[in-house]
Amino acid sequence: MSLDEQLLKLPDTKQKKSAERAESLNQARQQARRDQTAQAAEPRTLREAAQTAKRQRAKAALNEENKTATAGTSANRATGKLLRQAWLHLVDSFGLTLIWIDVHVFLGAVFGNKFFCKLGAEWLDDNIVSAQVEKAKNQGKIIGTVEPMGLACCNLGCLFIVIAAFSVVAMMLNVIANPLEAIKHLLPSFWGIITGNK
Repeated sequence: MSLDEQLLKLPDTKQKKSAERAESLNQARQQARRDQTAQAAEPRTLREAAQTAKRQRAKAALNEENKTATAGTSANRATGKLLRQAWLHLVDSFGLTLIWIDVHVFLGAVFGNKFFCKLGAEWLDDNIVSAQVEKAKNQGKIIGTVEPMGLACCNLGCLFIVIAAFSVVAMMLNVIANPLEAIKHLLPSFWGIITGNK
């Protein structure tokens, strides 16, 4: 082997040795970090052990709540689809699906969210909910605040329509029961319209 070849191979061996040293240092550092986290995770006193157990139970309960909230039961999903269809067909059913929406809200308050989804949750797609939990929760909150207001407005509108219909029926019954009294009240109005004196 010539001197040139030895000199060319010399940097390779130095680089290999320095790479090996760096790798061993990294492994030593990682092992030290693992040891520190293991020591920090082990409780030293009874109080720390109780707090750690409490945190773990709370974390497990939160995970379980997230799973049930995002996935939902089949009854929850089915009633959510019914609620969505009721909202979509509100106009073409002349407001009759508002009855189901109100029943859904009432039964949701009575039986809870296991069987009946919250207002606003019916618009969220199951795939989005399972993939992006935080985004779905934020969208659910936004829709969940707007939808009850829309429901209240629809209920008030239906109440006014019912009151107007009953008042028209009551006036018609009054005219049928007392025709002379109705003519007496309406004749001056018609006479004013005909003569131009209001």
